[in-house]
Amino acid sequence: MNGRYVLCRPRGGLNDTLCRIDACWGYARASGRELWVDGNMSGMLDCLSRYFVPPPGMTLAPTPEWMDGLACVPVALSGRVTRYAAEYDPQLRNFIDPASGVQVTFDARAAHAEPLLVYEQCGGGGRGIGALAQMALQPGIAREVRAKVESLGEYTAIHVRNTDYQTDYIGWFREIADKVGDRIVLCTDDRGCQQFAQTIWGERLVLPSELPDTGGKRLHYNRDLDRYATNVGTLTDLFVLAGARQLLFRKTNQGVVSGFSLLAQALHADKTTARRLIGA
Repeated sequence: MNGRYVLCRPRGGLNDTLCRIDACWGYARASGRELWVDGNMSGMLDCLSRYFVPPPGMTLAPTPEWMDGLACVPVALSGRVTRYAAEYDPQLRNFIDPASGVQVTFDARAAHAEPLLVYEQCGGGGRGIGALAQMALQPGIAREVRAKVESLGEYTAIHVRNTDYQTDYIGWFREIADKVGDRIVLCTDDRGCQQFAQTIWGERLVLPSELPDTGGKRLHYNRDLDRYATNVGTLTDLFVLAGARQLLFRKTNQGVVSGFSLLAQALHADKTTARRLIGA
């Protein structure tokens, strides 16, 4: 350690979380800083070291109290890095410190003299696989995920997001019903979607996990669920999608592609990274 840090507190679902880690990792490496990632504010609502093994120079752990003693950017957070509570600003479409109104980020184009740079933002895209490529899954999770993927044989995988974003899966499933092969694996955050899919494909359908009835609430940022079981289930779904012969998804009714679909697509295309992560 050289006493210079980037503190990343990623917000959003799994893909957003990994995209923000990758962005901060790039800056930390270029500026000779250690990256400290606190995942407790992410959609996983947990310490990320329970799921991932970081590379040298990256720590996955809650924000330590000694960081309160470091001069930091944003300056408004000095002395209270462990105590501020960021809020979403709908105009900025990202997170601010409500006490000062300052966005919780730093200028990644500049060099900074302060020993601590604090970053608590959301934002997705296609760079989530960059963070995965730097890390490993915890061995027990890797074994569990690998066993699930290998048990499925050859299959077509479908991803549907239908909680905070909704997808017209009923019309879509009917459209593709006879075009997807003899073994279909459905990964979704909506139990109603699972139940409808069973009426379309019957015994041809495999459900990799049993979903709780969340009443339409999303799986990430849901404190009513067992976070470890939910997060492992999410990672399992990700690698099930990546391991498919064919991967299918579509835009949501809001006109966007789920970040989880983008992450699965990237892993599906990069079989080397996917197989390394689960030890296949």
